[in-house]
Amino acid sequence: MYLNDVEYTGGKTIAEIFASYFGSVYDRDTHETTIIPEMSDVPEVLCINQVTYEDVCDAIKDLKVNRAMGPDNIPSYIFKGMVGFLAEPLKILFNKSLKENTFPDIWKETKTCPIFKNGDKKKIENYRPISLLSCPAKIFECILYKYVYNSVANKITPYQHGFLNKKSTTTNLCNITQYIAESLDNGYQVDVIYTDYAKAFDKVSHTILLKKLSAEFGFQESLVSFFSSYLQFRKQRVVVKGFYSDYFVSTSGVPQGSNLGPLLFLLFINSVAKEIRNCNILMYADDLKLYSKINNVSDSEALQDDLNKLHRWSTENKLSFNINKCYVLQFTRKKTKINFAYKINENIVSMVTEMQDLGVTYDLQLSFKTHMVNITNKALKMYGFVIRNSKYFNDIGCIRKLYVSYVRSILEYCSIIWSPYYINHSYHIEKVQNKFLRYIYYKKNGIYQLHIPKEDVMKTYNLKSLEDRRKAASIIFLYKLIHNLINDSVLLAHLNFHVPTYRTRNPVSFYVDNTRTNYYSNSPIIVMCKNYDQVRDEIDIFDMNYSGFKNNVNKLI
Repeated sequence: MYLNDVEYTGGKTIAEIFASYFGSVYDRDTHETTIIPEMSDVPEVLCINQVTYEDVCDAIKDLKVNRAMGPDNIPSYIFKGMVGFLAEPLKILFNKSLKENTFPDIWKETKTCPIFKNGDKKKIENYRPISLLSCPAKIFECILYKYVYNSVANKITPYQHGFLNKKSTTTNLCNITQYIAESLDNGYQVDVIYTDYAKAFDKVSHTILLKKLSAEFGFQESLVSFFSSYLQFRKQRVVVKGFYSDYFVSTSGVPQGSNLGPLLFLLFINSVAKEIRNCNILMYADDLKLYSKINNVSDSEALQDDLNKLHRWSTENKLSFNINKCYVLQFTRKKTKINFAYKINENIVSMVTEMQDLGVTYDLQLSFKTHMVNITNKALKMYGFVIRNSKYFNDIGCIRKLYVSYVRSILEYCSIIWSPYYINHSYHIEKVQNKFLRYIYYKKNGIYQLHIPKEDVMKTYNLKSLEDRRKAASIIFLYKLIHNLINDSVLLAHLNFHVPTYRTRNPVSFYVDNTRTNYYSNSPIIVMCKNYDQVRDEIDIFDMNYSGFKNNVNKLI
């Protein structure tokens, strides 16, 4: 392995270098053991006095049995299998911890695994740390998460889509895609600034976070003291292929891989949205983007003003941008763009023609051509991997499951965002599944043919065309949006419910605006409304439960 072009060999040495690298990103955060919260206008409303036996049982049942063991080396199935014996003593321990405002030190010990991100696998800086906790710590955190989340959920900014119930990468991307498509349809240019925080989860200041918990979210002093104990002096050691490093202590940040860590980060970064006044903001945890319609230089200056406010907030909260990973992407139909040099702390933000946002590649034309090429190539590589490793499998049902899990999932991620509207684009994506259909036809009949009865093969193995599946997914997404299974008021406001007059000749359920461009006519909201209007005579989106509606959609399409 390599770090700063220096070569390291040997399991123990490499584990120590990983530990040294992971430990180097933390900031020194000096504060008292017990934090005295500052006075605020927010009343103290959140205090967890004790947990119940039922809380412990529910948390144990939610443990994932296929997860790696923590530092205690006790697998989670031991706790799940002995819930009747362990729930009561765990409840006593948890309540004692809350009463004394102290999170036990032994539960703050974590086993840290390096997880590869991208780039060269031999470079240590291309890995991020994921913490593995002991089972009692997981159970306790699961209970605490439930109490905290239920209290603060309504205070988290609606522009945040990460680690929240009823929100996802799809809702995040649907918001910005719809905005860009409508703006282009109306002749505007849209500038999007993608920002990147350097080691955001590891840089969280404990002092600032604890003050925010009190001042912004109404945590009582005792609970703030408890979380102070939870965050401080967390001991970690890296494990690489069975080799362990020495322990090191994290002096800042929230633990990645825990239940509470992501939620605490959302509370830490929540106030940033209040700083943005002139433009729009969307967040997925620490992935943050600013965007706005640009009609003249004044609009660009207003966007720059918000970018300055964002930088000022980040400096005050001890987060720093990785300027080399911040980019600007301009969407426009105009022959002459309004160019503006956006800056972060006097550093010019690079202009790009393509940008991968939460796994979907955007281009200047909002055509998603590059994205479709990328996922097709990635799916073909995974298809080859699956076929090579299932060469001697005789159970076609098993091979089908491998294809659905590892190949088709690549071709369907966020499909309502980039769904192709040109036949040739759809054809190239469909070719991946056609290869698989020919392969299972060969496995069954022993004859490989280029031309096979695809419809019969798909029916035999309960497969549908990817185009039909994309159409069904868009209708199901619309159902979730209407029935609050997706919590996004901005997207909901885009829906125009059609209220017909008596004996109307227009039976549609949703009124679709007149569109002047392919951008808007193929935007996510418009497409899902059109798709549902085509099948509304067969299924009622307003008067069916979710499972029944989903089953009927899949049968119909």
